[in-house]
Amino acid sequence: MASIGNIPIPPGFRYRHVLMKGKPLHRKTDAFLTRHPHMDIGKRAKIFAPFDALRGFDEALDIRTVPYETRREITEDEIAEIDLCLRALHRMICGTKKDGGHLPSVSVTYFVPCSGGDSDTRAYRGQYHTLTGVCRSVDAEITRTVRVDDTQVPFGNILRIRIQQPSAPPHDGTETSPHRFS
Repeated sequence: MASIGNIPIPPGFRYRHVLMKGKPLHRKTDAFLTRHPHMDIGKRAKIFAPFDALRGFDEALDIRTVPYETRREITEDEIAEIDLCLRALHRMICGTKKDGGHLPSVSVTYFVPCSGGDSDTRAYRGQYHTLTGVCRSVDAEITRTVRVDDTQVPFGNILRIRIQQPSAPPHDGTETSPHRFS
């Protein structure tokens, strides 16, 4: 059975004779080659670059190349530690709103589910991100989220949360009491 590279050609293939001839060879003095010179590969790429026959196909391929990992199950001790930190943050934020102090800085490691794939995969596959910034709010009642800078993180996606020691505020002549961290 004839083949091209590793691909076998079926016996009843209509254009078998054309494939068996191969690529035409032209000499430098050939009239065809003088009228149609070889195009640089870079120029060929520029010609076909704007052609996108399948809209969104490149984005779908990019999603597939993202390294996702399986969501970790957190232990009861880790849940208790997260709950303790969230309660402490809530008290700190309420206290700073009353006395005009600085909001606490935190570092939150949380799970972001994957956006592509089937619905079963999205539930337990994704990536862990670590976000460090100023904790703006802790909403335990309605949205059950913590807001760090401009990012809302659901309580259920938090793997770890750490309260950062505050840096000394710039001295403006007024005395403020330091926040206590436990």
